[in-house]
Amino acid sequence: MGAPHPANSYGGSVRRTKLPTTVIPDTSLRDVAYMMRENNLRNIPVTQNGQVVGIISARDLASMPTDALKSETARASGHAQASSARLS
Repeated sequence: MGAPHPANSYGGSVRRTKLPTTVIPDTSLRDVAYMMRENNLRNIPVTQNGQVVGIISARDLASMPTDALKSETARASGHAQASSARLS
C-alpha cells in the first residue's frame, strides 16, 4: 500500500477558507447587489448581533423593481425576514 495522500495525513496541506461576506439589516439593496456582483456571490447572509437573521439571494434582487434597489434596505425588503424562516 502506498503512502497516504497529503490531504489525509496530519502533516498534509491545510485548506483555508475565507470568512463569508455578510450584511446587516440596514445595508442598502444597491450595496448588496454590488457586493454580490463584485464577489461573485449568489447569496449573502443578513446578520444582526452575530446571528443570521436572513439570506438575500440573487433571485430576490432580480425579482425586485429597479427603483426599489435604490431606496430599500435588507430589512425593508422583506427578503431577509422571509428567508430566515428557511433557516429554522
